[in-house]
Amino acid sequence: MTLLHCLRSSLPDPSSTSNIPLIALTSLTTLSLLHLTRLALSAPALTTRGPTSTLLPHLAQAAREGLEYPPDILPGGRDVDTPYGSIRVHEWGPETGPKILMVHGITTRCLALGGLAHGLVEKGYRVMLFDLFGRGYSDTPTTPPHDPRLYTTQLLLVLSSSSLPWCVPGGFALLGYSLGGGIASGFASYFPHLASTHEFAQQSPLLPATITESWLVWLCERRLLAGPMYAKENKAPASVLDAELPGQEGVPNPDFTPLSLTRPYLTVPEAVQWQLRHHPGFVPAFLSCIRYAPITGQQEIWERLRRGRTDEVLLVVGTEDPIVLPNEVREDAEKLLGEGRVRYVEVGAAHDFVVTDVGEVVGAVVEFLEGEEGRVE
Repeated sequence: MTLLHCLRSSLPDPSSTSNIPLIALTSLTTLSLLHLTRLALSAPALTTRGPTSTLLPHLAQAAREGLEYPPDILPGGRDVDTPYGSIRVHEWGPETGPKILMVHGITTRCLALGGLAHGLVEKGYRVMLFDLFGRGYSDTPTTPPHDPRLYTTQLLLVLSSSSLPWCVPGGFALLGYSLGGGIASGFASYFPHLASTHEFAQQSPLLPATITESWLVWLCERRLLAGPMYAKENKAPASVLDAELPGQEGVPNPDFTPLSLTRPYLTVPEAVQWQLRHHPGFVPAFLSCIRYAPITGQQEIWERLRRGRTDEVLLVVGTEDPIVLPNEVREDAEKLLGEGRVRYVEVGAAHDFVVTDVGEVVGAVVEFLEGEEGRVE
């Protein structure tokens, strides 16, 4: 008896009705295994979509306008489609005015720089702000780490999205706040010819390299969801993130400048909580930033920046910041960039001085760019 004959004799007779349930069960099992195998072998999603895709399409126009944190909270908004996902960009101001690209910090999306941007536009500048990946209305790439390579690419994508010539030699000034200072300095170190000047408002603090991910998740949720920001007396990891994450309470100066002219009472903590509720990619992006973003060990970047440029850099710090100590920042910057290369300005406030002391920061930036007159001619 041949092997083929043996195999055939062992199989159920398809013509027999008594074998139909067995055949059906075998077919169903095979299809289920094929489906599970396909799911196991399929590539994961490359992008976690933000509120632009997950929230806005499901809202009527009236509901959109009633959002506590609408997409048009700043002027000149546009959504830029890129291979890494959509990026929310805001660009406004005189088209012929000097240009400033502004990069926000680790949690707050570009709204935190809204008051500063409005102040600079009033002085005659054209500004461009955008939401870093995973913040505000920008999507979150899931596969690449949120490191200087990703953020340098994002800056180039944002700059190239404008109808005006930004990517030309000396085409714009570069201003970064907190984590944005590290991102801006990294970008400028590789493309020194594009930015005319560099302004860093409170360079990012140092973090230990041994923080566990579970601890980060717990601390992230704790600090983002509740609790005011107070000054700490030490550099423990919790106090480092306290300085980066705005709390629920804040007392701005009497001449407080609104972050948004359309939502003058919206605060940074409210915006952060809105992200937690409506942006599934926010916390993963935040954690990836803590691990991979330009927060620590930036000596190489500053050395490259020193070699690529010979002009002065503006460094603005808050005297009440519990983490980014002004004297240490100044000493490190002058050591890495060279004596006479750092214009150093102190603001009598904490880490969030770009929100609480807008007028003073605008004055420092304008004076640095335009001289004592403080205006664009």
